[in-house]
Amino acid sequence: MLLLLLGCAGADGVGAMAQLARASLDLRGVRPSLAELEDVRKHPDTLPTVVDGFLDDARFEDRVVSMWAPVYLTRSSEADTSIAEFEEADETAVVTSLGEEPLRVLAHIAATDMPYGTITTADWTMVDATLAAYYPVTVPDAWPEGVTWQQATFTDARPRLGVLATPGFHWRYRTTISNANRGRANALSRILLCNDYLALDVAIDPTVDLSNEDAVADAISTNPTCVACHQSLDPIAANFWGFYAFQSNSLREFASYHPSRSSYADLYSPTPAWYGTPTTSPDMLGDQIAADPRLPSCLAKQAFEILLHREAGVDDTDTLVQHRDAFIEGGQTVKALLRSILRSDDYNALSPVDNANLRTLSADQLASSIADLTGYRLAREGHDALATDTFGLRSLAGGGRHRLRRRGRAPPDPHADPRPGDARRGRRVVDRDVRPGGPRVRSVAHRGHGR
Repeated sequence: MLLLLLGCAGADGVGAMAQLARASLDLRGVRPSLAELEDVRKHPDTLPTVVDGFLDDARFEDRVVSMWAPVYLTRSSEADTSIAEFEEADETAVVTSLGEEPLRVLAHIAATDMPYGTITTADWTMVDATLAAYYPVTVPDAWPEGVTWQQATFTDARPRLGVLATPGFHWRYRTTISNANRGRANALSRILLCNDYLALDVAIDPTVDLSNEDAVADAISTNPTCVACHQSLDPIAANFWGFYAFQSNSLREFASYHPSRSSYADLYSPTPAWYGTPTTSPDMLGDQIAADPRLPSCLAKQAFEILLHREAGVDDTDTLVQHRDAFIEGGQTVKALLRSILRSDDYNALSPVDNANLRTLSADQLASSIADLTGYRLAREGHDALATDTFGLRSLAGGGRHRLRRRGRAPPDPHADPRPGDARRGRRVVDRDVRPGGPRVRSVAHRGHGR
């Protein structure tokens, strides 16, 4: 059983110190120091300034990765190929790095105050030493000491598409000739516009034979039920043929861009476009997305839901508009958006009496908190045991039946949460006990740990 050492606080401890603890865990992944808590207790009016400083903390970039992991859904630690195919002794390290890459691009944009539109217009990616060995990129000859991820520029003919040009994105969202990049186009729409085609309430025509590729292709262009979605989805998908890989399990092929395969759009897709505007090149697609007014609205909604741990509803519309406007007025930086939410009453609401609005620590926050408090990080064979499935103790993060189910020794758990990163939740690890003083020890083991 793991133990987490927390500060002691009663009802009168709620206030500036509690808000500081919440912001520190969200932006740095650790609890405030005793000195920070004491200073805010004496000078509560300094809280906004202190929290603003957390946005410039070196740990903030890692926290952006964790916070947006449930949105991107690219994180993984289990490979579906062999070591020989990877030419790599540590499959888990390769797959983990691939899953982190798109999130690292977002996090670097956030940490360095680049305009958020860079997410689809950058001509660079983020690599660690593992990916740098595979990718056609330029990186410094000497890896800076203490640096795990750094910005790298592609050297092939890859279009200027930001996160949408990363091999990690296309490795996660693979395609086939018949799928024609539609899964990638929907991932783009879901992640950047908050428009998930698969979540739309569409009645599928039962007369269409879904097992017949010719029948499906005909329905997509002629059946009104199918056309409703595909008339906008398919032209977006047509922009991604240069990323098509013949070998779906070849990292070497995914790592390279293939300009000649862009012509496949003439055979399998309609004219490439972005919601009615033709895109003569993938670069133009990135520019169109960056200028789309839905982009800031979607990011505001995501940040609101991530920090408040709940879905945004109709009643939150005015609030979301205010945060979106603060984002735009702040130069369209992620920090400007987060700063707006962090200062809101919604975020800072606390109730020690009925436990309303308390936050549950994610697996990532739990790991970083324990490491900060004790200097110890639970690991196996060099991999973080709270962040990987292959080597990790997933039961501590709410999915104790996962490994047994893969091996056929347990039935599916209908209540299991399959989402990665911050969407996985432990039992009751909350952010409320904040006052300096006599320590309190609280158990944080998930009930699944005893299975």
